Amino acid sequence: MLPFIHGVAETYIDNERDLLPQCCFVFPNKRSATFFHHAYARACNEKGLQLIHPATVTISDFILEMAHTVEPLSLIHISEPTRPY
Repeated sequence: MLPFIHGVAETYIDNERDLLPQCCFVFPNKRSATFFHHAYARACNEKGLQLIHPATVTISDFILEMAHTVEPLSLIHISEPTRPY
């Protein structure tokens, strides 16, 4: 039986080979990203390909990175009186 992460690597190599250098895979932790890199390298060797590894990042690093690139929401003034409808 093929491990899930190996299947993911093979599927992306087969279907998105040209886009992989531009891709970034988000994983729940560094361990799963490491397993993906190993599965990716193994799949490339099995297919006789030498491809550049796609970028990987943990979900916490991804959220932290996005938090620095997105503008914070405007603050709502709670002290404003409400209008009757």
